[in-house]
Amino acid sequence: EMCIRDSPHTEVVPGPFNAKSAAFLKMYKIMAAKGGMDVGTALELRYDTIKKNPSEADDEEIANFGEVPNLTGAERTAWFTKLFEEQNTKQGAGRNENLARFSALQQQMGIPMPVLMALMSGAGNEDDGSK
Repeated sequence: EMCIRDSPHTEVVPGPFNAKSAAFLKMYKIMAAKGGMDVGTALELRYDTIKKNPSEADDEEIANFGEVPNLTGAERTAWFTKLFEEQNTKQGAGRNENLARFSALQQQMGIPMPVLMALMSGAGNEDDGSK
């Protein structure tokens, strides 16, 4: 499979980094691979880009990086890889906690799961106009 970097005249510019979405983190890693790099390299490039041009990022994205240590070379890339892995683990734990809460709520209320999901999504709350 050919990656984007194998194409002539192609520059890979990593996009914004959203550490609060597990789905986003998964896609970020996939897109980094399509660009011919690992996720640590992609995050490092993104960080360098927003440091040079702060207007390309909002405060939340900048905060996602936290305190970046003064490292160089492979150590620096490894730090960005670890940052990504920590965020990915944190998002996975959040999903598991939410599922556990949802399951406990379902058990306490004694409502079948499909009914509870429909209630929580607002299904069945459509206004039929009969008031």
